[in-house]
Amino acid sequence: MNVKGKTVCVTGVLAGLKRDEAEAGLAALGAKVTGSVSKNTDILFVGAQAGSKLSKAESLGVTVLDEAALLALLGNKTISKAKLVARAEQEEKRRELEAQALVGADAPVSSLKGKTVVVTGTLSIEREEMEGLLRKAGAKVTGSVSKNTHFLVVGASAGSKLTKANELGVPTLTEAQAHQAMNPVGKKAKKK
Repeated sequence: MNVKGKTVCVTGVLAGLKRDEAEAGLAALGAKVTGSVSKNTDILFVGAQAGSKLSKAESLGVTVLDEAALLALLGNKTISKAKLVARAEQEEKRRELEAQALVGADAPVSSLKGKTVVVTGTLSIEREEMEGLLRKAGAKVTGSVSKNTHFLVVGASAGSKLTKANELGVPTLTEAQAHQAMNPVGKKAKKK
């Protein structure tokens, strides 16, 4: 495949290389790399958990290719095979930690009032919206995990915050558990 002169975009979580490396490699092949999808986009390369860019590309009829196609296209132009294998192994380990955190998430929390909470990963709602809901429930929301953090709300593709929470023994909550803690059974929802 030739990407010379084509407008391309990269989205999602790449397991084999960093996005900036992929974009640099595509640019080295003569592609015009953009950060958004439009009617002028020729190809969208997608990793895991591609979101709105993928939806937009599909609605516009943009060619969508996966990470394997991207890696095949780039070959050894951006990164050595040893580094690719190491990065893939790191990503797998991170995913295992994330899965362990989600499976081993604590029992339902009765209240988040007065608790320090951090949010990480991709959620079904915007992070700012989740943080606003947590604040309304009385939680203190911060941006980094510390020994003073009471809970880490974990979405998909959680990274260094989850690793640090595991190291510090900070309990994790899934998005559903966080919602449950904000709206415990027996508590009547406020009418709008």
